[in-house]
Amino acid sequence: MPSTSPPTPDRLTWSLAIATRNRATALARCLPLAATQTRPPIDVAVCDASDDPTPGRDLVDRLRSEHPHIQWTHLPARPGVGHQRNAAWRATTGDVVFLIDDDAFMHPDCAEHLMAVYDADTEQRIASVMANLDHRAPDEPDVPDAPPPAASARRAPSLRDKLVRLVKDVTDIDHPFPPYDGDFPAHDLPACVRTLGLGTAKLVHGCRMTVRRSVLEREPFADHVARPGGEDLDSSYRWSRHGLLTTCFAARLHHQTTPDDRDALPRRSRFSVLNIVASAAYYAHDRPRGRRITRRYFLRRSAVSLLHDLKKRDPRLPRTVSAVVGYREAHAAFAQPRDRVWAWHRNAMRRHHLTGSAAQPAAAAATA
Repeated sequence: MPSTSPPTPDRLTWSLAIATRNRATALARCLPLAATQTRPPIDVAVCDASDDPTPGRDLVDRLRSEHPHIQWTHLPARPGVGHQRNAAWRATTGDVVFLIDDDAFMHPDCAEHLMAVYDADTEQRIASVMANLDHRAPDEPDVPDAPPPAASARRAPSLRDKLVRLVKDVTDIDHPFPPYDGDFPAHDLPACVRTLGLGTAKLVHGCRMTVRRSVLEREPFADHVARPGGEDLDSSYRWSRHGLLTTCFAARLHHQTTPDDRDALPRRSRFSVLNIVASAAYYAHDRPRGRRITRRYFLRRSAVSLLHDLKKRDPRLPRTVSAVVGYREAHAAFAQPRDRVWAWHRNAMRRHHLTGSAAQPAAAAATA
């Protein structure tokens, strides 16, 4: 049974803030696993933009009666990943906010390990701690791991694999986001957490992100980002202005993934690219420099994407086309006054025919 003892001054509290849309089955797995953590949250807020929010509301009502030591909030909302995430975390009160996806399933001691890092970091040098992805879901039977293949059976890297690796090395692009303020901030791990099994990170993935409330209050999500894709990377890049981004390897979380939808890939890639371009144009401290960095990033990314598309044998070249779109649109985005960037973003979405009613999983980070 999870501990329900009140927090002490040296034990911080945590909240769960979930943005969801039309994924009631996944949500019904995600929330109970969070509520039964060995170190449970003090409150949970679900911002629900489902076509029918009734299943989500009923789930929250049931969990409220089963876990009365947790404060539960269900917020119906219009679809929009940015404002949904902001509404959810602002409805909570914990010192640390868990912003995992609605299809991310925490192992029972996941929060215990994550919060141990925040507790130990008394100087608050760490801004964010990611959970570690585990291929096993905590609510499914264990399946023995398959033995590793013999060395002779492992596939040797193909020429295409080698070319992709070479281009990544030459272009120095091994990350999915342009550091529009100049670089990814570098921080050393504080001595007080070096025994906790941490790794440093340049960015935080949306399915497994946690962050200090004090940082989130200074750097919230972009409210105007309506469709998922890149918004988690931008937010975490801004969080890195205020502290270290890390991964806790002992904190296990399973992210339920589905096979790639080839038909959806071109749209999904462009959502991500246009979100990233608009965020860079809006949040860059030095906008002329940010424009140069962003355009150079997408120019380099187009070379890597071309090899990736060829490797996938996709004649549409969706990743390459999206990278070229990013290069071209960055010029237009940065030409806008800062207060007009999001209006430009809406118009760009229309020009690229990305404003239809396609289903939107509200918190999926689509950065393909």
